[in-house]
Amino acid sequence: MSGQPSRRFSPGEKLDLVLRSYRTRNIRAFCRRLGVDPTTLYRWRRELARDALASWSNRHAGRPSAGSRVTVEALQAELEQLLERHEALRREARRWQLLASLARQTVGEAPAARGLRLLLGRRVSP
Repeated sequence: MSGQPSRRFSPGEKLDLVLRSYRTRNIRAFCRRLGVDPTTLYRWRRELARDALASWSNRHAGRPSAGSRVTVEALQAELEQLLERHEALRREARRWQLLASLARQTVGEAPAARGLRLLLGRRVSP
């Protein structure tokens, strides 16, 4: 618009104006009231539509993006490692349970009954 100094609009203001412009019947009067060149407003509309389409067309519904696939694969690998570690710890705990059970059965015969009591954390009768 000639005669008026140009004004800078923030991205939020541009979005607001574009969305409001879709609800008006007379774009020229709308632009005149707000001090925006109609050509500029139409350009903002095209940019918004183009950017939205580009954003939506880069993704397939129901399919993860390449970046999220990498993340999922890394998490799956980490989960497998944790499950293997869990299984190893479970086997080790079972081994210690068997040893403790054997120690309880033979504590009367063992010369180191006091050490076993400390190890087991219980009162063991000799």
